Amino acid sequence: MVDHITGKILQRLFPIDKIKNANGARKTIEDIESVLNMAETPPEDEIAPLMKKYMEEHFSRGIPLSYIPNDED
Repeated sequence: MVDHITGKILQRLFPIDKIKNANGARKTIEDIESVLNMAETPPEDEIAPLMKKYMEEHFSRGIPLSYIPNDED
């Protein structure tokens, strides 16, 4: 890859060997349950850390809530 203005070589590009890539081994998943359970979900009653930070910053300024939940269902 060459910069057309300066003529400077930016990066060397090589063709892809599609046959070599097609013969490569693929990663197998032995236990799908372990993969699905890897990311622990926080309890539903717990506030996300970033949201908690934003709420603390908001309350520290003494500004009233931007959104007041409506109890009408």
